Amino acid sequence: MIPFDKAIFADSLKHAVILAGIGFLVIQLIWGEIIIDDLIGMFFAIPLIAYMIHIIRLFK
Repeated sequence: MIPFDKAIFADSLKHAVILAGIGFLVIQLIWGEIIIDDLIGMFFAIPLIAYMIHIIRLFK
């Protein structure tokens, strides 16, 4: 069974969205534009990063 706690994941998702925002800012500052590939990548990366944060928080 995959470890999952809904409350911890919801909080981790907020952190992942903040990290994605920082990532978009860095992309904008370095390359000067955000393309569709960046948006698609973040769309898939945010839940994965949130789950990784969630697992780290579960096992401390």
